[in-house]
Amino acid sequence: MNVLVYISKGVSDVDRQYLTTLFALLDTNPDIEITYDAPLWRHDFSLFHIFGCWDAKALRLYNMALRTHTPVVLSPFGELNPWRIRNLLKVKRMLLNIPVQRMLSRVEVVHACGQFERDTLKSLNATANIVRIDNPRISGAIDTADMAAQFVRLYHKTLNTWPATMLTAADLELVGALVLAGIDAEMFAAMDLRLETIDALTTPQWRYVLMYAAQERVLDLVRKGLERLQTETPSTDLSKFETFCFDPIPEDDNLAEGEEQDAEDEQQEETDNPDDNSTVDGIVEIVRTLYDALPKDTAHLQLLATLYANLRLTDYDEQALVQALNKVKLLLFFRRVESVMHHLFKLPEGFMPILPLDDKQTKSLTNKITKVYN
Repeated sequence: MNVLVYISKGVSDVDRQYLTTLFALLDTNPDIEITYDAPLWRHDFSLFHIFGCWDAKALRLYNMALRTHTPVVLSPFGELNPWRIRNLLKVKRMLLNIPVQRMLSRVEVVHACGQFERDTLKSLNATANIVRIDNPRISGAIDTADMAAQFVRLYHKTLNTWPATMLTAADLELVGALVLAGIDAEMFAAMDLRLETIDALTTPQWRYVLMYAAQERVLDLVRKGLERLQTETPSTDLSKFETFCFDPIPEDDNLAEGEEQDAEDEQQEETDNPDDNSTVDGIVEIVRTLYDALPKDTAHLQLLATLYANLRLTDYDEQALVQALNKVKLLLFFRRVESVMHHLFKLPEGFMPILPLDDKQTKSLTNKITKVYN
């Protein structure tokens, strides 16, 4: 865990010194870096903890977190108190008011220093996960060591809920291999991936791999993949991990029952009516759903797994599919998605209706779909 702690210039010198002392107690577990400046576009942090909000750099850091799917813990640290807001320069208040309100209404984890701040935050964002951790400087109910320990617990809870930043490229490859084993045992065997997948199970990030699979709605496929390894595998019980409002087995209807049965029984039977356009229409709809989900950050790997199953396990008219995708102006996007599936799920070109496209935009698309930027 690598946490960037950003302390806004609006935080008082006394509080800034106190926070520096507090985070020094954590030493290297987790690895904490305190800064008063926002990093550049690229970073290797698992989580951002932002203290203060009436600050352009804090807003820039939050926007960077949105782009890179980096979890954020926001600590207004008293900057929402009416008297603090009244003391802001009028120009600053006018310029930052809308961006700050937008951040407060969208941020998912907020630290409140007391009941008043908690109530204020709740009125601004009813769906936020608000965690009250009192400030020992103004409350005798907690000491500095307790506050530090509660921050660490908060970080773990946040990353358990949004684990993508904890995954390495190798961890993502492991997820892809297990999903492939779960949905297409024949191809998994043909690719001879069993031994390297078993070796990869020793990853120290296993709990985050599981949480990520659940978040991406492919946990059931990962579990099937583990069963097909026919060896001793790590536990897939998520109940012992503390999370925010997290369903460990999300339900989704995108994976058709017929495809799920094909994967379970290792039967890749062709459909009886290859001229039926329903399969082509279904594939186009999946591609459209994936395309529409990306701007809203609601795309998930189950959509990709469903698309793989349709291309690999069903019979359809490839030329008709290409024409249909071209008609709705999704063909170029689909070619890049083919490349994503090739790298993640090992989809062979022989099961692609058109050659894949692997370019810079494909790399960006992979990051956007998987939410893994490492």
